[in-house]
Amino acid sequence: MPDARLDLGPRVRKDPFEDLPAEIIYDICRHLPSDSISPFIRSSWIVLCIANDRPNFWRHCVRDSMPWFTELEDLISMGALRNESLWKGIFLWAEKRLRVRNNMPMPFAKVTNRRRIWGVCEQLARRYHWVW
Repeated sequence: MPDARLDLGPRVRKDPFEDLPAEIIYDICRHLPSDSISPFIRSSWIVLCIANDRPNFWRHCVRDSMPWFTELEDLISMGALRNESLWKGIFLWAEKRLRVRNNMPMPFAKVTNRRRIWGVCEQLARRYHWVW
């Protein structure tokens, strides 16, 4: 649950997501582009609580919305990401820092370029599957 000092739960009049099970919230996040997940979480008290209460929520967000971030698989296999609290930071950092911009250091430029290409390929795949 979010910090008790920030508990706005009693002040929320009606949250359209309050009757949805957490699995549906996960599914919604899975279908959102990565840059829409944080605004979605901020838009709903219930979704914020789910994101903060469920230890694997952010792991799912990273894996489902950032398939282009293959370097994480090496960290996972080494056991470096066993602590669930790391995943939220990884997601927020990657969403903010791994965008195309000038003078990006080479390791990040590779990941950023892969992200850009992956996005174009996803768009093409949707059109291809829609036609067929």
